Amino acid sequence: MPSVNETTGVVLETKRDESRVNLLFLALGHGVTDAYSNFFPGLVFFLSDRLSLTAAHVGLLTTVVSITGSMSQLIYGHLADRVRRAYFIVLGPAAAAIFMSLLGSANSLAVLAILLALGGSGVASFHPQAAIGAGSGPVRRRGADLAFFISVGTAGYALGPLFATQVAVRFGLERTWLAAIPGVLAALLLYATVYRRLEAGYRSGPEDDGSKGDIAASPLLPARKPRLPATIVALWGIVSLRAAVSTSLIQFMPLFLKEREFGPTYASAAVSLFVFAGAVGGMAGGPLADRWGRRRVLIGSLLLSTPALCGLTLVPSAAFLALFFTAGFVLNISAPANVAMAQEIAPERQGTASAWVQGFAFGTGGLLAGLAGYAADRTSIALVYQVLAFVPALTVPIAAMLPETLHGSRKG
Repeated sequence: MPSVNETTGVVLETKRDESRVNLLFLALGHGVTDAYSNFFPGLVFFLSDRLSLTAAHVGLLTTVVSITGSMSQLIYGHLADRVRRAYFIVLGPAAAAIFMSLLGSANSLAVLAILLALGGSGVASFHPQAAIGAGSGPVRRRGADLAFFISVGTAGYALGPLFATQVAVRFGLERTWLAAIPGVLAALLLYATVYRRLEAGYRSGPEDDGSKGDIAASPLLPARKPRLPATIVALWGIVSLRAAVSTSLIQFMPLFLKEREFGPTYASAAVSLFVFAGAVGGMAGGPLADRWGRRRVLIGSLLLSTPALCGLTLVPSAAFLALFFTAGFVLNISAPANVAMAQEIAPERQGTASAWVQGFAFGTGGLLAGLAGYAADRTSIALVYQVLAFVPALTVPIAAMLPETLHGSRKG
């Protein structure tokens, strides 16, 4: 018979192996779901002819996606903390895939808005519960795990418009429903793997694995529901302002480059490069946050972002893409640290905490970017970019007051 310690070690190792497998499938689901979240821009060219869409219509529909797909994550985060079932991990990708893939069949602006709202709700429902699962492994590896999870989602988001356009070109606008197949298959895969493991955990209840804090508080436990600490609001404010800067760079960069007499191919390549740089930054930032601490990586990201952003309106064209990549990299290097910090600040309400610094923060950032666009129309995009460049640095004093949540796990 193995000793108690040996038995505990076996149980702990099994749980760690399962967390790695769960992370892989959850990251895949994240990439697929986020691809559908950015499906609409790839169909605007085609739908504008059928439905006579104006820029105002597109702006309104983008707001619908932002509210239902991002800001409503706060609602689903609360539900994820309350409902001891992993429904959203499966239903989210399936709903996002089905409703977003039906956009090509919309015959009116109202139907298009309804489909976007339903698809956005599917996107929102997946994220909080999936983020809990992705961060449920050992605390010392949480930053790297969340970096992988977030970066795969970012890659999917970047590929979403291209995927939508290719489906519409190859099969026709009326048959974009075919694009739902990968999402439905991903949902079935998540049901057969992660969902069943989590449901088994719900039925068996908590076990003492002897890790004594090495494994994060399990998302399967029936958590107490204390109020969220005020530091979550401070972290949300920092991430919201950073998201406003990032969204403004993505939304207005084609117009900014057009003013500088660059062509559409260069402009679209620049935006794609920026999104890709964010994914690379997130992958690098997770392990750094595990090694150096969440707060230190966050502050470093904010400080480095300002000089990179300041140069965008000043450098010659030959250096622009390199600096734009650098800006995307440093802006997003703290993304995994932000989610890890939120989960560690509120371990008993991880779903709600994750939603605050993921969807709700990015939705708020999108609305703030709309104000930046309003200002750009009345001044210039270059001037707005110069002002936005100082926003990350201005939030450093707030970041410095946040708690360092990675205790006893940092290695030299």
